[in-house]
Amino acid sequence: MEAKLVNEGGLPKFELNGKVVSPLIYALSDTPVGQSDRPWSKKAISDFHSAGIDLVGIVCDLQEDWHDDGSYYPASIIKEIKGVLAVNPSAKILIRLNVTPTYPWMRKHPEELIKYYGVECTDTGLGACVKSKDGTREIKASFFSEKWKKDVGDLFAVMKKGFIKEGVLDSVMAIQPAYGTCGEWHMYGKYHAGKDGYEADYSRPALEFFRAFLKKKYKTKERLSAAWGENVDFDTAELAPPAMRLEHVNFGEGVNYLLPEKSMRALDSFKCYQLGAPVAISYYAKRIKKVFGEGMLVGSFYGYFFGCGDVYSRMLETEMLFKDKNVDFFASPSAYSANKYAGNYSMPRCLLESMRLNGKLFICEMDQGYESWSCYWGEKTKTYKCADEEEYSAILKRNVGEQLVHGTGAWFFDHVLPGAPYDFKVGYWDKLCRMQTVADIKKFADKLTEKKAFESVSDVLMVYDTESIYYLGSCEAQNTYSNFDLLNAVAKSGAGCDSIMLSDVKKVDLEKYKCVVFVYCAYLSKADYNFIKKTVMKNGRTVGFIGGSGFIIGNKSGAENTKKLLGKSGAEAFYSKRKEYSIFYAPHYVTDPDYFRKIFKKAGAHIYTEGGEVVATGNGMVMIHEKGVKTTKLNLPSGIVKIKNPECATYVFDVKTGEKVL
Repeated sequence: MEAKLVNEGGLPKFELNGKVVSPLIYALSDTPVGQSDRPWSKKAISDFHSAGIDLVGIVCDLQEDWHDDGSYYPASIIKEIKGVLAVNPSAKILIRLNVTPTYPWMRKHPEELIKYYGVECTDTGLGACVKSKDGTREIKASFFSEKWKKDVGDLFAVMKKGFIKEGVLDSVMAIQPAYGTCGEWHMYGKYHAGKDGYEADYSRPALEFFRAFLKKKYKTKERLSAAWGENVDFDTAELAPPAMRLEHVNFGEGVNYLLPEKSMRALDSFKCYQLGAPVAISYYAKRIKKVFGEGMLVGSFYGYFFGCGDVYSRMLETEMLFKDKNVDFFASPSAYSANKYAGNYSMPRCLLESMRLNGKLFICEMDQGYESWSCYWGEKTKTYKCADEEEYSAILKRNVGEQLVHGTGAWFFDHVLPGAPYDFKVGYWDKLCRMQTVADIKKFADKLTEKKAFESVSDVLMVYDTESIYYLGSCEAQNTYSNFDLLNAVAKSGAGCDSIMLSDVKKVDLEKYKCVVFVYCAYLSKADYNFIKKTVMKNGRTVGFIGGSGFIIGNKSGAENTKKLLGKSGAEAFYSKRKEYSIFYAPHYVTDPDYFRKIFKKAGAHIYTEGGEVVATGNGMVMIHEKGVKTTKLNLPSGIVKIKNPECATYVFDVKTGEKVL
């Protein structure tokens, strides 16, 4: 098979054997009962094939076929592939490949393992501990281990030979290397948990990487010593201990920063940890492409920004992988919070427009069942349960529809299903009405896939910054970046909004945006600051700042920087109309849709609805999701469309023609 990523008019797309396909995938569960030969798995594969979805994801573990003597043959992966093909011979398969090493390998190479600060690791011999949500301090290979990466990479050639021998290579479209907590490239560890915490990584490979990173950054011992405020050499520099990473300076009103003048050792340590995952992903992508050729797609879990905990679980070096030609796509689950409830914003984890601007296809995990497993198990928090099938259909359309209008994709994933976790009987979509909704979504995706260029219909640009998060190392402080209530308020303002990373602002056509909002961009490089002042704050545009904007510019911090950026103190909220632009500022996150709607209206942004419906725009489409809104007045360029709603619904309309397409 020849599988590749093509970019057509700003739309990244999968092309298989010369034909562009819709970016919708069905993926089997990553639990032992998610194997392709199980009865419910076979039925799900068949049902999704009937709905027009032939891209199938499987989850495989490298360690299962990597024997104690070091030999390897991909028998379990081949078994899974053949199980899928037995049901759907036309299936094209994505392999999520856990690259966890075996216990014999780890015991043979203890110097390559993660080392927690002040805590010894355990060795139970239970492989599931290594792949789990990190509820144990089980031994694990360090992200920074060159030996681990090389030894795993050497197995890819054997894997390809096995695929050829068994006649399954032509059915494999993509390989997605996975590692870290939940296999999603989060750094292992339990952070900010007092005596129960254990923080990584203080291993030899991590320290070697850190010192090489410092040498590349500072060049000379004198520059390093000046930055750290102590006499230090590249050969003696140590990673910052946990306590040092929490030495914030409190400026009141909940504003706490690590300052470049005082905390560069901690900041450099954070940066080092963040580089571990993308460097490993990049390595594996290169090895896979070299072995399997350019006709094999490679992707990874990465790019998470919203719905994360602290500086370790977030993914702040996405820009590095944007530049990597061997990485074709990114993936992530949606967040697990109030976004699951009907009537709310679905909250994709990444900054969707940044993915598209950088030519990468993003695929969001549609892992929401009719009810949450936490609800089923009696937990009282983070639970949801649909009122009826109509509501669940609306949620399916909302979760996937938002991805599609932004030019991204989705995969339907049977997560931990309600019921006994190791005795599954049916999948999430094992009902005719649910599969009909999936089929309707597939038809809509096919319609969008036919488009030759991305058509923006958003007037508001929301800008977030990954670099700023380094300066707020605590979990509590960083929650401001992923505050669901703020995102929900923006989505319910009625305006069409795009979301990007600060580093991508120069790549967009600013002229199409009436309003640009910078959210908690506490750190600005001097180039960022100059671009905002000279280019963004022009042409009658409305420019907004939420949170401690510009408190740190370059290597200097202070309230005077914020005042310099805003033109007045950042102590209180304000709105001001100035000669070349209008400006508004809120010192803390805002959770009122009316606040944003009023601002966006003043800016001249088109308001699609004013009833509190969730709005998502892109690709010439507007998606509307509502619960409890009796009548929606949809304001399209062609006129007002009045919709008498059921209790819960999701619609997608063509902005130009007014046609309802979903």
